[in-house]
Amino acid sequence: MLQRRIRGVPDIRTHSVWASEVCLPHQAYLKIACLEMEKYRRTVEKDSALRRCRDIDARLQQIGAEQAALMRVAQRRTRPSGAEDTPALAKGFRLRY
Repeated sequence: MLQRRIRGVPDIRTHSVWASEVCLPHQAYLKIACLEMEKYRRTVEKDSALRRCRDIDARLQQIGAEQAALMRVAQRRTRPSGAEDTPALAKGFRLRY
């Protein structure tokens, strides 16, 4: 009498073995499209970040110019004529009441 071997899960044949080894054209095109969309999103993100950096740099320049103008005004008001060239803010603040 012939004994039949009982088959299990490892004996089930699937298409996954040969599909992963062979690159299907539609999968390649889909991957190319996904990569192209990601590239576009990253480009938009990069442009936005660069614009923000330019805005920050411009604001820093404005702050520096405003600080310099305020320092000139403060030096003119606190330094009497004939005083040394030391900036008034380096000496400290003096409040008059």
